[in-house]
Amino acid sequence: ISLTGYIKSIRKQKNITFGVLSDGSTQPGLQLVLPNSGSVQLSNGCTVAVNGTLAESPRRQPELHVSPDGLRIIGPSPPSTYPIQKQALSTEYLRTNVHLRARTDKIASTLRLRARIKKILEGWFDEEGFTHVHTPVLTGNDCEGGGETFGVVPADFFGSEGGDGAASHLTVSAQLHLEAMAWALGRVYTLNPCFRAERSDTSRHLAEFWMLEAEWNFPATQTFTTPGPAPATLDPRSHLMQVCDTVEHALKHVLADCLPSSPDSPDSTSSAPISLPQQDLSFLSPSPSHLIALARAADPSTSWARISYTHALEILNAATKDSTTPLRLPPPEWGSSLASEHERYLAETYARGPIFVYDYPASIKPFYMRRNDGAKIDEHSDGANRQTVSCFDLLIPRIGELAGGSVREERYEVLERVLSDENVARASPDPDAPALSTKDHPLNWYLSLRKHGSSPHGGFGIGFERLVSWISGVENVKECIPVPRTAG
Repeated sequence: ISLTGYIKSIRKQKNITFGVLSDGSTQPGLQLVLPNSGSVQLSNGCTVAVNGTLAESPRRQPELHVSPDGLRIIGPSPPSTYPIQKQALSTEYLRTNVHLRARTDKIASTLRLRARIKKILEGWFDEEGFTHVHTPVLTGNDCEGGGETFGVVPADFFGSEGGDGAASHLTVSAQLHLEAMAWALGRVYTLNPCFRAERSDTSRHLAEFWMLEAEWNFPATQTFTTPGPAPATLDPRSHLMQVCDTVEHALKHVLADCLPSSPDSPDSTSSAPISLPQQDLSFLSPSPSHLIALARAADPSTSWARISYTHALEILNAATKDSTTPLRLPPPEWGSSLASEHERYLAETYARGPIFVYDYPASIKPFYMRRNDGAKIDEHSDGANRQTVSCFDLLIPRIGELAGGSVREERYEVLERVLSDENVARASPDPDAPALSTKDHPLNWYLSLRKHGSSPHGGFGIGFERLVSWISGVENVKECIPVPRTAG
């Protein structure tokens, strides 16, 4: 047979040379057996064309026996300058050679698994009746309200034409535009790059990352809050749980496809064929317990835990009083965000798997989330009069927040009041933004959607690199994207 690829490693003996040939399509390369009598000298990293006879090695793995004239160097790679040698290379070192690091087994397997996860999700959304849409990368809206955006120069290049504000920075989320598309197409999703100019140098953050986002209108078959043939609204609580159900169903579908058939015994000698993503996941998995935990999360017979934000604070408060728990950080006060250590404790110790935390305080969440009617007081609260929003964060072990979603505020008067009360400071990165009442305000188009056939709707976003990190077991999201972009 004839093959082409690059040489991953070389091992020379007295009479023969063993080389590993890879074309990047699978995790294990093909072992080459070459006589030392040939005039061609192999080196790590060089690309070659080979002709030979396929045989089975003593380890029951295929190997290609190459004749002396069956090897041709296509592209040489000088050993003195090639940085990806056979010895173990640190993650930090590989980041300094990011253009070549995909030739290592770990990065190559991670990128193949990433591609497979994308394909699985696209197939799932297609089966569920979602339409894929492309949303703009250049936008005038900061829907998260953090103000940590990358500006576009010149800022006035696009003006304010198009009805969605001047495109003055790189997008932080596709959500607002997806909402507009959902009212026209029913169910929509996208997988787009997002950009946040935050200087968080952690294993979970990137300045440029990919976000899987979905939005949809709720069907009329949902439970109504009031009896009668023409109810005015649908039950927001059932809406929020439906969004949680959708996220859980989609992610369990991905896990089931990627996991080996016997995750509790990944080293099994079973003769059952193993797919390429299963092969890559088995290689990347840091331990058998990692695969077992993923299999438990993928179990269709059980549901992931769901607790309110207020209940989460009670759990964290009790944990800090227990000297046997690993939590050492004090719990936050009601109205404060959960720290990453809090999130990991809830997922790793309390739930021992994925967990939804819902009904966060309105004061720490973006403007577009639906206010719970009245001052929401759930069954675990202390009776205080506290305004919450119909939203959730999905927390997973080791990483913390993987996904976030909410029921969106569909009521014109409520959304207008929220934007006006906040002076749109959290809705626009521009402190000198025009007043909400003017047509030039960057969110005027978003508010006007509520004037023309508004209906209850909701959606979610999943950090794609964090998803790859969770499934693969790769510790840092910087190794879950081909070329990581971070501060510094």
